[in-house]
Amino acid sequence: MKGILSVLKNDTSILDPDGEATLEAFVVFQEGWEARSPKKAILDFQKMGKESAVFPSKRNPGIVTLKYQSADAVIEGVLAPNPDYRPPVSSKSPTEFLFDTTGFDHRSMSRYRFEIHRIVELHRRKK
Repeated sequence: MKGILSVLKNDTSILDPDGEATLEAFVVFQEGWEARSPKKAILDFQKMGKESAVFPSKRNPGIVTLKYQSADAVIEGVLAPNPDYRPPVSSKSPTEFLFDTTGFDHRSMSRYRFEIHRIVELHRRKK
């Protein structure tokens, strides 16, 4: 599969090659993926996780800045329905378009699960 790996600390997402849309997949790594991947790809991927960051605002505690790292990637793996998927429940009011995401996390809100078998190629994107 060809796409963009987007990393924020320990959370990895896959976007289409144009960076337009997310795959709606929770990404996990199969055991031994590092042994099957090129060493440079592993080092670059690990560096992406270290360089990503979450910054709380000093002036407003309700604002958080997320610094993602991304790379063009070719990966091998398995895409399957996510057994933990729970669709968000919409508001009872027809005039409100908000979703109640209480108790939801990236794993439970993703329709699919992508298990990475190995990273074939990884090329970090310039900012």
